[in-house]
Parts: sequence; structure tokens; C-alpha cells
Amino acid sequence: MINFLIRFYGSDNKILYNFRNGIKGRVLLINNEFINSIIKNIDTLNISDIICWDMYIKCESIDIIIDNYDLTDNVCLLKASDGEANVNLINSKSSSLHFVGLNINLIQTFDSSILLADCIVTNFDLNIENFMNELENANIYKKKYESYILDIRNSIIKDLSIYSSIKNLNIQESTIHNIEFRSSNNKFHINNMSIWNGTTLNFIRLNCEIDKFNLEDSDITKLYFTSLSKVHAFTINKSYIERVFGCDRNIFDFESIDVWKLIKKSSFNDNEELYYDSCYKIAQIESSKNSKVIDWFYRNSIGYGYKPSKAIIFISCCIFSFGFIYSLIDLIYYLIEGNKLVFTCESLKYSFKQLVNRIYFSGITFTTTGYGDISPSNYITKYIAIVEACLGVTMFSLLIYSLTKRHFDK
Repeated sequence: MINFLIRFYGSDNKILYNFRNGIKGRVLLINNEFINSIIKNIDTLNISDIICWDMYIKCESIDIIIDNYDLTDNVCLLKASDGEANVNLINSKSSSLHFVGLNINLIQTFDSSILLADCIVTNFDLNIENFMNELENANIYKKKYESYILDIRNSIIKDLSIYSSIKNLNIQESTIHNIEFRSSNNKFHINNMSIWNGTTLNFIRLNCEIDKFNLEDSDITKLYFTSLSKVHAFTINKSYIERVFGCDRNIFDFESIDVWKLIKKSSFNDNEELYYDSCYKIAQIESSKNSKVIDWFYRNSIGYGYKPSKAIIFISCCIFSFGFIYSLIDLIYYLIEGNKLVFTCESLKYSFKQLVNRIYFSGITFTTTGYGDISPSNYITKYIAIVEACLGVTMFSLLIYSLTKRHFDK
């Protein structure tokens, strides 16, 4: 036995009539004929006066079929406060459906926007792919899906399968075990996808294109990207994603610290080079908040600790640069003493030998070896040598830090 209460609403959400009834069996067909038959038996009610209606259901088990209903914009199904409503099947072709407080075994919807609140659902198929085959013009289909909305609030869902593009996907205060976008021939499109306010997802596969993806105050255990994944804007706030798969730079149209953190998690076991590149990018973004001088030195000397090769290049450049500085200072002192430059083969050969000696002196100073076979000839060179020695100690310390950081960070 199926007992139900239908409340018809007029303008300003005023209740026009409460209709109570009961039917035998477990199948309830809701269509234009069903609603018209009820209205015809109510003398004080006209279809033109009705803005919307909702139905409170009380039964042990029910199969609901909503077929091509278009008298009002919404169909709202709720659980009666004094009973249970275990729904086994909803097969719908209707513009907008609202489900509140129901225990649902299976939802199958075609060509509908959905609001799901305070429900427990085993299987949910948002399936417009079959309906798409009835459309001759693909542009008509594109226009239709741009208005579809899936809004899930405070509900528990085991499996959610989406077979079409939708305008907005909003999930809040809900627990969903599995979300999949299922299509092999068409690339799905979502204008706005928001997962927020304490939502927990165990598994989600983003086999679609998303304009805006917002994750706030929620947790995802496994997040999968595919070759069809494309995200144009992504923000994450106070949320945790445990594992990420298949994420790379080409999926996103922009660079941000949130994007590189996803790439870092995804490449942890599969792509060591991409992993360290993402670590470098994250450190670069975080270090940009410091002074420009510190950021420049940290970036070019050791690559924020993730590129030891930069340290080797930087050390080599420092040694040669200081060697040229020592040679230039010696040349200046030579000219100050009243000597003139003589460009002969012997003089050039001697000058080159002196340059090599200065680079050698720079090397043993930078590495703090200090053999003592060459020493500074003036006070300026002595002071510069002290600076170079301090820089050398610093750079080799940073090089060791960079090598160990890569190892322990992995």
C-alpha cells in the first residue's frame, strides 16, 4: 500500500490544497495525466493556479516512474514525517526533480536537473546519453545540458554515475563512495563543480572538462585524471586529497600552488623528474613572498633545494668570476703604479698565465683549501678573498642540503 500527500502551491508559496490518497501495489506513475486526474476531482483547484507541488510518501517499498511530466517546473518527493519511504526505482524524464529524506536503491534520470537532500542512495545514474540519441541535432543537445544542475546535500551515496554534461555539480555535507563520468565517445563538460562543507569522497574519476573546480573543507581519498580531463580554474581550501593519479601540467590552463601540489602527489611513484619539477615550482611560488634578492639567490644557487645541478653551475660561475675580479684588480694596480700596457706575444702569454693563476687561487679560496702557494698581493684582494671563502662555505653547505633534501623528501 502506498500512502501519499500532495500539497499544491500557488503564488507566494501559499498552499492551495492538500490531497491525501492511497493506492495498492508498489508502482506509482507520475505524469501529466496523473496530476490532471487529481485536479479534475478538486472543484476549487485549477491547473493555471498551481505554481508547484510536492508529494510526501509513506510506504515500505515503492517503484516510482516519472514519465514526460511538464505541467510544472519541479517534481518534489519527500518522506512523510510519520513513516518510511524506501524507493527502489525512479525512472525520470522531467525538467527538475527534488528528493528529500528518501532511502533510494536506484535512481535513473533522463533529461533532468536534480536536488537530492537528506537521502541515502545506493546507485544513482544521471543518464542523458541514451536520450541524446533521440536528438537529431547535436547543437540542441549542447543547449539542453547547459541548464542541467545536480545538487546533493547532506546525503549518502554509494555509486554516482554521470553520463552527460551538466551546468553545475554541487556536493555539500555528503558522503559519496564512488563518482564516475562514464563516456567513451563524448567529452563531458561541467561549468561549475563545487565540493564543500564537510563532504567526503572515496573515489572520483574526472573524465570531463571543468571550467571551475572548487574544493573546500572536504576530503578525497582517490582522485583520478584521464586523457579527457581538462580544468580551467581550480581552487582548494582546507581540504585534503590523499592520492592523485594521472595528473600532469597539460590538464590545467594555469599554474598555481594547488595545481603543482596535485601534480606532485600524482608523480610521486611514477615520474621522478616531474615530481622534483613540481617540488621546485611549489618552492618557487612560496619563496616569491620573500625579498627579491633572497629569492633570486635561492632559485639560482640550488634551485630551492631540488636542483643540485644549479649549485654546481653557480659554484663554477663564482670561481671564474672571482678569478677575473682578481685579475682586474691586479691590472688596475699595475696601471696605477705608472706602468703601460704592452701588447706583445710574450706579454699576452704572461697575462693569460696570470689569469689562470688567479682562477686557481679563486678555486682554492672558494673551496677553503688554501695551499698557500699563491696569496693576495693587496688589501682589496685580501678582503674579496674573505668574502669568497665565506660564500664558498655557504654554497657547499647548500649543495649538501640540496642533495639530502631530494633524498629525504622522496
